Amino acid sequence: MNTQQQQSIVFGKSARFTVLADNCIRMEYSKSGDFLDASTLSVAQRKIQSTEFSIKEDGNHLKIETSELLLSYTATSQGFSSETLEIRYQNGADSRVWKYGDADDQNLPGTLRTLDCMDGDRVVSSNGTYVCPWDKDVMELTQETPDVIPGYLSKSGYTVFDDSSTPPLIKSSPQDPAWVTAPRGAEVQDLYFSAYGSDYYRGLQTMARYLGKQPIPPRFAFGLWFSRYWEFTDKELENIVETHDDYNIPLDVLVIDMDWHKLGWTGYSWDPTFFPDPGDTLAYLQDNGIKITMNLHPADGVAQHEDQYEAMCEEMGVDASSGDTVPFDCTSPRYMDAYFRLLHHPFEDQGVRFWWMDWQQGKSTAIKGLDALPWLNYLHWQDLATRFPKRRPMIFSRFGGPGAGRYPIGFSGDTHISWKSLAYQPYFTASGANVGFGYWSHDIGGHFFSDETDPELYTRWVQFGAYSPVLRLHESKSVEDHRFFWNYKRPFCDVLIATARKRYQMLPYITSELYTCWRDDSSLCMPMYYEYPEVEDAYLAKDQYFFGRQMVIAPITQAADLQTGLARKRIWIPEGEWIDLSLGLKHQGPKWIEESYTLQEVPVFVKPGAIWVEQAHKLRAGTGSFDDLEIVVVGPDASTYCWNEDDGDSTGYQQNEIATIEITQSSEACARCITIQQTGTSTYAGVKATRKACLRLPFSAVPQRVTIDGASVDFSKRANGPSWRYAGDRLELVVELGTIDLQAGCTVEIISEDSDFKAKTERYVYRQSRLQHAWSIAQAGAFKSLTPLQRSLPWLAQTGRRLTHFPNQLNEEMSTFSDKWERLPDEHAVFCDLLEIAQKRVTPEVLKNRQAIDVLRATK
Repeated sequence: MNTQQQQSIVFGKSARFTVLADNCIRMEYSKSGDFLDASTLSVAQRKIQSTEFSIKEDGNHLKIETSELLLSYTATSQGFSSETLEIRYQNGADSRVWKYGDADDQNLPGTLRTLDCMDGDRVVSSNGTYVCPWDKDVMELTQETPDVIPGYLSKSGYTVFDDSSTPPLIKSSPQDPAWVTAPRGAEVQDLYFSAYGSDYYRGLQTMARYLGKQPIPPRFAFGLWFSRYWEFTDKELENIVETHDDYNIPLDVLVIDMDWHKLGWTGYSWDPTFFPDPGDTLAYLQDNGIKITMNLHPADGVAQHEDQYEAMCEEMGVDASSGDTVPFDCTSPRYMDAYFRLLHHPFEDQGVRFWWMDWQQGKSTAIKGLDALPWLNYLHWQDLATRFPKRRPMIFSRFGGPGAGRYPIGFSGDTHISWKSLAYQPYFTASGANVGFGYWSHDIGGHFFSDETDPELYTRWVQFGAYSPVLRLHESKSVEDHRFFWNYKRPFCDVLIATARKRYQMLPYITSELYTCWRDDSSLCMPMYYEYPEVEDAYLAKDQYFFGRQMVIAPITQAADLQTGLARKRIWIPEGEWIDLSLGLKHQGPKWIEESYTLQEVPVFVKPGAIWVEQAHKLRAGTGSFDDLEIVVVGPDASTYCWNEDDGDSTGYQQNEIATIEITQSSEACARCITIQQTGTSTYAGVKATRKACLRLPFSAVPQRVTIDGASVDFSKRANGPSWRYAGDRLELVVELGTIDLQAGCTVEIISEDSDFKAKTERYVYRQSRLQHAWSIAQAGAFKSLTPLQRSLPWLAQTGRRLTHFPNQLNEEMSTFSDKWERLPDEHAVFCDLLEIAQKRVTPEVLKNRQAIDVLRATK
């Protein structure tokens, strides 16, 4: 115990209080005076801030006062109770009192151990019993809706974390690693009280002082994962990688499910039927930039058929000639040493990057009160961190309780394939931030209980996955229910591939935001109330969330209208102005809106002036510096964004080995000035000072002049060096910067004198999207000759293409577009009615035209 710790500790009779910060106190009671300084499975550390506080003692009465808390304790032989322990704290303007044992009915929910067997937020019932059929010891429930683990945040403005019954981690000697021991007795009380009012970010930072930070997984984890519960041969796995590359679909992680090994659920030996030369297979995958994880179910121990059976018998003192299985015992240091050294390290040496602990161990072990899941997560993490100290460790396992955020990534279990499952996951993912568990990975597409694939459901699920922590495709054993993008019909195939590419395009933004999350103890996906804690609507907007600090995502989680092909979404718009990137619409909040979206569209909202960094198309996430940067700036509003980049694989970011590029926009009259420059002295090994880069400025007027570092550049339809071009569909100005020196910096100035641009182009991007959609519907109904509607739609839809070629014609194009738009769709509806009367029946042609008209009417 260091001097600062000693100075922060106050002893009472059979009690010990540690002032961790102005707003946080640890409270321990032990009748025997046996207090715990070691960590537990939940509490990794107890960082103490330099805090001034006062102490008043009067007999059995003790008061500790900081600038934010007043603790009062009356010593008795009964331990803490509502009569003996209370803390006065502030929640906004209100002074409140917490008494020991108070129930907090305003807690913000955390998460669940798993979504196994759940359809949405409910467990599927079987004869009145809610049970997971393959693991009754773990999943048997007495209710349809499992109890959610409480969050570390509350609208009450305080959190009490109880660590009394968590197994401690004790070192038998200073040289030995810590090992789990039985939980302390029922007479021990060990609690942490923290107050933060409505500052939820501070609440999370306070909890991280003892539960620990969420480390950033390696960059490849945020690429595309392919997983399937299927008996793949080595050649089939290689074909999956090759086909992804052939279709130009990015891929980073290949999950090899349980059938890689011999027999049953548990195994540690390659099955030669499927893998005659596993070393060659893993080498091929590595050579192609693919990372490998393999499934584990260790509970059944090591049976006689395993390659390492005799070696394990020798290690554990089992007679190999008996044929007896070496029993699994995660509480035995001897067994776990052999478990890693003999059963796992050889595969890691072959190229397995991390392990998927797929649970099967139950909640009971040889140590009473020890749950195997969090302990195994801890051990696997420590083993990889020790073996490979220069790279980021990673595991893949279910939620292990408080402190589990220290060991990403979380596997959310086997869900049902349904719209209800998809609809629950945005809320579930964002709520994980409330317990410091920000890296949930879901079975994108669901796991089981579906006779056939619903392509729309799968597409929407993948779109959600692209805006979630991990995009891992998965499915159970079903011939029809596959996850191969290229086997879907259009438009689903096209949208699925475009979504995967968009995910990789966004990796620079995602990884930068993850550094911010690590620094600030937040998560990539966060509930709306983090930013708007005083607004009740923020708590009601459960199925939308912040994706980093720049974006709000509201995934589509219900099927589209069969008539129009548009899916409705109710969305809460916070205060201020927000821009819908999909539709180009601006909304002034606070308010609720209802909007419709095509299959290609995902509701993504940003504030005017939002800035982030993307990259050009890549097939692998890679490491080191991102190339081909695409810097996105939405609107001319003054703003600054600090983009953080690290090497993507080492733990150097924890020592501030980060390159920071500051992007700043200022505006004056008709001019926008954007500067890009690396700032600060910190960096990482191998950072590239020079990069190819471009600016993308959606919803921008056609410029009169563009300069890069003072030199004018010209319009060019096909970029060849520094130049500018215009994407007419989205009114997006693209400035190709060429190769720039980030350390020297780059300044771009854009002059535009079109003061009427906003008025002329209002709702244009939105209408363009609907025209494209209506045209695809009407075109499907075309027979021998095009109807008037089928002739007019493509001409209007091609407005953007004409602007791309001839941006100086924007005024004329907008005038013509507006004039023709006003005559849509009513004059064509009359034509459909006349056509129906003439033919005396509703033909497929008429039906498709009417569907297209419904789309356009909804748009007007």
